[in-house]
Amino acid sequence: MKTKLRIQYPLLFCIVIFLNSLLVAQEDKNISILKKTSVYEFTKGNDLDPVLVKEQTSTQFRCNDYRTTIPFSEFYNDNISIDEVKVLVDGNRRNAVIPKYDYYEIDGIFYSDEKICYFPLPLDKKGGISEVNIVKTYKDPKYLPNIFFSEPYDILQEEIKIIVPDWAKVIFKNFNFPPNQIKVSTSYDERNKCTVYSYQATDLKAMKKEQNAPGPTYQYPNILVMLKTAMPADKKITYFNQVTDLYNWYKSLLDKAKNDQNFIKIQALEITKAEKTDLEKVKAIYYWVQTNIRYVAFEDGIAGYKPQSAQDVYKKKYGDCKGMANLTKAMLISLGLDARMCWLGTNHIAYDYSTPSLAVDNHAICAVNLNGHFYFLDATEKYIGFEEYAQRIQGRQIMIENGKTCLIEKLPEKTCDQNALSEKIILKLINNNLEGTVDLTYKGESKSNFVNGYQEIKKQNQQQVMELYLAKGLEGYKVQNLEMSNLLDWNSDLKLHYNVIHKDAVAEFGNEKYIEADLKKEFMDLIIDSGRIADYWFNQKYKIITQIEITLPDKYQPVSLPESLNITRSTYSFKAGYTYKNNILIYKKELIISDIRLPESMFDQWNKDVKKLKAFYLEQITIHK
Repeated sequence: MKTKLRIQYPLLFCIVIFLNSLLVAQEDKNISILKKTSVYEFTKGNDLDPVLVKEQTSTQFRCNDYRTTIPFSEFYNDNISIDEVKVLVDGNRRNAVIPKYDYYEIDGIFYSDEKICYFPLPLDKKGGISEVNIVKTYKDPKYLPNIFFSEPYDILQEEIKIIVPDWAKVIFKNFNFPPNQIKVSTSYDERNKCTVYSYQATDLKAMKKEQNAPGPTYQYPNILVMLKTAMPADKKITYFNQVTDLYNWYKSLLDKAKNDQNFIKIQALEITKAEKTDLEKVKAIYYWVQTNIRYVAFEDGIAGYKPQSAQDVYKKKYGDCKGMANLTKAMLISLGLDARMCWLGTNHIAYDYSTPSLAVDNHAICAVNLNGHFYFLDATEKYIGFEEYAQRIQGRQIMIENGKTCLIEKLPEKTCDQNALSEKIILKLINNNLEGTVDLTYKGESKSNFVNGYQEIKKQNQQQVMELYLAKGLEGYKVQNLEMSNLLDWNSDLKLHYNVIHKDAVAEFGNEKYIEADLKKEFMDLIIDSGRIADYWFNQKYKIITQIEITLPDKYQPVSLPESLNITRSTYSFKAGYTYKNNILIYKKELIISDIRLPESMFDQWNKDVKKLKAFYLEQITIHK
């Protein structure tokens, strides 16, 4: 599933630089950053841009072993300009290094005004130093919400200075500062009437790309920059002094969307013409937007924050999260319902609304108030039911439109029961073949993930591909008479029923047969690498329930049954076991991930438990006459 985020510019810088450089930097100690110096200075601008931030960065890359060339990139957009780029190789200007400027493309972004300055940076010899100097201007200081320290290479020494004049009120909040590695000091420049905030860092480890890792604001040292107010001239300018200021700015952009309520009402009435109650109308509108509006990410200057008009999204049949939320809201309002726009940050972001900033949120949805209860509608999530929520927004703070003010609430936190996946298999052992029926039930995100994958298949291939998928790639495993419940009924569980014939599923030697009951073996190989840095975050909570019943041939019975598995920890549990009764071998399994966050402190225990789970999976059942 494509990630539905509106990535903020500074976060995007960090993430994309990281991804580009990983081609050479991942586990590569040939390059390190000898010294990096960054200076950010708040200065006076003009009537159009009254407050600017000037950034000057100098980075010295050192070649530790063999000569090489690395990619260097810097990002800018309509609100941030690159004023100068200077490259020195071993102290000399290298005329052959010519920066190129272009639009940046990233998977999942339909359109963006993000631009990239890039060039290959040579490091000619062991011990050689190449230096890159960049001068940038932030035309609006709200677009500098945070500053990151780490790079894709080890940093021996880094210094960040932020210069704040007396006429500006700026607050800083530090995240993920490693103990004894970053020293913070403050001094006052009497001559220039400004405060200088200095950060001295040493021996910072390189950023590392790891699967299922939390977002960079959870992992790497960064400074959240919050410009509250400024008075560069005679008039005081309020930026985000408190959360209501952030809300008012978002609300002003929402009001500029200029929805055509008359046009929208005609469409909404048509969609809900068969519905009687307000709740039925809400569901009908929500499902219609989910089904008919294609999600695309769109980042273009102020349009990275300003929603498209409801009629534009309706006519084009696509929109970003803000546009889809605005359309949902407009349709519900046209029916006389109390619908609101909502802003929130997904669990990719560590910040919350206690620190009002553009870095706090990256998503928008709609809420509707029925009889004092808010129903939250995220139409960007396809194939998920009403009042079911994707893991990425569960429990997150949400800013709800409320006229001239806003409400700060929390989205519901769902348990693993929302995503339960249940499987019941009834089999008979006939001439070393296993024959019978399978019933599968998918709920919540288990269901939406399945349907998303199914809908990606061309219609003429869906039956064949589904049968291959359900056969798990096993030779001799044949799926027949597949039946599926209505895929468009997203508010109901997804149910699959089919017949199965697994030829030669049971090995035989003499009077003994060997049965392998569980063919899926979930989590069996999920061993976490000992060198992993970040906590492990599962994509969702899991509840997997399996029951397999195998009727044995006459006069056959198990030699013995494996000892049951029963592992219970604070965030997960593995339970499985066999019983035998009335010539039927019964296997039951329950796997639960109740918290997506597996901290580094639990890695050793997790690996030990997974090895026990794997050992249990690999125990075959021996039956004999």
